[in-house]
Amino acid sequence: MIIPSISRALRNRQHLRIRQRMKFDFRWEKDYDLHPYPGMNMFMEYSRMVTQFGFITMFVAAFPLAPIFALISNLLEIRLDAYKYLTLHRRPVATWARDIGAWGKILENVARFAVITNGFIIAFSSDFVPKLAYVSAYSEDYTLTGYTKWSLSEFSADDFPFGSAPEIIGLREWNPDYPPKTCFYKEFRSGPERPRPYALNLTFWHIFAARVILVLVFEHFVMLATKLVSFFVPDIPASLKVKVLRENFLAKEAFYEAEGRKKGNDGGRGEVTTPV
Repeated sequence: MIIPSISRALRNRQHLRIRQRMKFDFRWEKDYDLHPYPGMNMFMEYSRMVTQFGFITMFVAAFPLAPIFALISNLLEIRLDAYKYLTLHRRPVATWARDIGAWGKILENVARFAVITNGFIIAFSSDFVPKLAYVSAYSEDYTLTGYTKWSLSEFSADDFPFGSAPEIIGLREWNPDYPPKTCFYKEFRSGPERPRPYALNLTFWHIFAARVILVLVFEHFVMLATKLVSFFVPDIPASLKVKVLRENFLAKEAFYEAEGRKKGNDGGRGEVTTPV
């Protein structure tokens, strides 16, 4: 908006002397003083909106407040674009278009990829799957009691490299002369006494398989839901389809009648029948 405003001010200054000689300013003169409409402006608008749509849909699980900020941004941009098109730019030449073209396919592909992205974010960056697996397969009373201990793995303090052991600060219960022999970390690995210490255990692979299954189920469920919605809510209502077909039929009928009158005036005997 800054560049078109400066350009408009310069153009108005150049035509100020000519306007002073006339009593009235015509609308076309005021429009001529505005900045020319950029040729690639519509492409840039679509590109920015598609980029915003992609970021919001693909990473909404990581930042759920993103759609709200995008809505506020778009509401402000509507008013700014209205001001820009009405007061800073010349009137653009309107052209006919059936739809938004390739941008529609791009949005469809971005939405499909966003389903997979959100499925992986939910499955691999949250504790939803481990908690569900613990309640359904590992818990004795089918509750989350003992989940914290189950999700931690044991580590021997003797296995720390020299000088890399963490310092215990702020815990009065620990005697500095007798540091703890073991500690725990959040991972599914074997303990230090196993033949293969700190290797991925069987629980890790169970959780990994459950995460993959969740991604597949989530992706198929969302795709099926979108297909059902698109089936029951078509892009063009049935009543509008009937009106379009009737208009096409009337246009063909008028065309055949005109052809029939033309042949009649030329002395032709052939009759033209209208399709039913």
